[in-house]
Parts: sequence; C-alpha cells; structure tokens
Amino acid sequence: MSNTISIIEKLLSKFTVGTEGYNRLLIFLKAFKIANGLNYSTEDMDNKYYCFLVFVYDINLLNQEPMVYSSINKALQGLQISYSTLLNYINNKYIYKSSFIISFESLIVEDFIEYQEKPVGDSQIRKHIIVYNDDNEIVEEFKSGREMARYFHIDGKLARAAIANTSSKVCER
Repeated sequence: MSNTISIIEKLLSKFTVGTEGYNRLLIFLKAFKIANGLNYSTEDMDNKYYCFLVFVYDINLLNQEPMVYSSINKALQGLQISYSTLLNYINNKYIYKSSFIISFESLIVEDFIEYQEKPVGDSQIRKHIIVYNDDNEIVEEFKSGREMARYFHIDGKLARAAIANTSSKVCER
C-alpha cells in the first residue's frame, strides 16, 4: 500500500494544481492513505468485497472527516441497511437519513450539491386515473394504479410506469 501511495504522489507532482487530473489523483491519494490506516480483519480478507472502501459523510458537519468502512459488509452492519439499499443510495446520489452521503470514493464538499433526498415512492398513493381512447372519450375511471392493473390484467409495475410517463392519457384500450 505504501508503494502505491508513493507512486500516486509522484504522479501528482506531474500535474498542475487545480486541474481535473490533479484533483482526481488527489482524491485517490486521500483514499489510499485512509485505506492504509485502516485495520483489516481476516473476515475482510476472506470477503470478495473487502477491496471496497465505503465513505460516509455527515452533511451537517462539512469539515469533519468521513466515517470510512473497510468493506461493504462492515458498512452494511454499521449502517444497518441492505446491500441493495447501499447501492441505491450510492448510485443515485441520495442522501441517507436526511444527513448522510454514502460513497465508494472520497468526496470534496463541492460534490455534496449533487446529492438529493430520495423521492418518496408513490406506489401506495391513491390516484384518480381516467383512461381515454384514441378519440379522447373516457373509457374507464380508476381509484388507483392497482385497480387499473387488475382491470387490464397487467403487472402493477407496468401500470405505475404508464402513470408516471403520461400526464392525461394513461393507457388505451
């Protein structure tokens, strides 16, 4: 690990301060230095995800160093979340529990603006849905997407997608 850090430091000296390459290498250097300081258990080494550091930033404490987990499994245990939830928050840049940013890489404060609250799902919200035909005549009215899905004998996900992707015309018969 120390050899890698020294190579990154040498490469860093070849870039102009403030350029994109310099900033990217600086993030790698910070991540490697953090990884070098972590204690790894045999559980980490036996796990196929041990090479993934997980950084957790508190957006209320901008100047504080992040909490760094040495593996995905340690992050899952520490945050008490599932693997799919972890990936969802990282890939979609959602803010976890309204105050934490989770990432596989070291971030700078300016990157925090890319993150947003996870939108509340509307699969349980009742909607008044009116279905029109090609002549804009009302075919059917539904109290929910679930009711519409049952009526047309389609999957609920397909009904929700149709509702989300249209404004007034949901589905045609």
